[in-house]
Amino acid sequence: SDQASGFWTSWTANPGCGGIIGPAATASWRSGETLNHDVMVRTSSNALFARRCVGTESSCAWQPWLALAGPPAGAGGSPTYTTAPSAGGQRFDLYVRGGDSCIWHAGWTTATIPTSPSWRRLDGCGLASRVGAVDWRDSHGRSRSTVVALDQGGNGPVWVRQTTSPSGAVADDVLGGWEDVADPSASISAP
Repeated sequence: SDQASGFWTSWTANPGCGGIIGPAATASWRSGETLNHDVMVRTSSNALFARRCVGTESSCAWQPWLALAGPPAGAGGSPTYTTAPSAGGQRFDLYVRGGDSCIWHAGWTTATIPTSPSWRRLDGCGLASRVGAVDWRDSHGRSRSTVVALDQGGNGPVWVRQTTSPSGAVADDVLGGWEDVADPSASISAP
């Protein structure tokens, strides 16, 4: 069910009640005076859905659920969704642990959520948890993102990887290497 303008409305269509496996991923961003709240979820059938609430600080209107094509390996974990200003406007990044336990990434710079985002598998398989991520724009105007993942290794190292994009476009991404930030003495190789 939705909560709009302070009251409950009828149940919504897909993914509907009982099908969402949490936690949901959320991001809020502005387009001029309009405030947008995006929600990304995975269902019990490993499908991905998105929904946006568009409005102001005091109220917003929910748009219909939007089915997203998942990565080729399928979505095996809850999504992580981030957004930040970029040189071209706004940068959106969606991460998910795939059915192959690898990290999958889709990114775009259009305000419209794509139903068939372009997915790429990042180096890093053996993922034991949900991917964590944060996006920001640095003082030089570059789009930056940091991805965090917990490995299945015996010591459970936490791996971090940074990405930089001069324009904000995914095609301009410069991917950094993985760094173990939890236990430098862990004796496993990078993901």
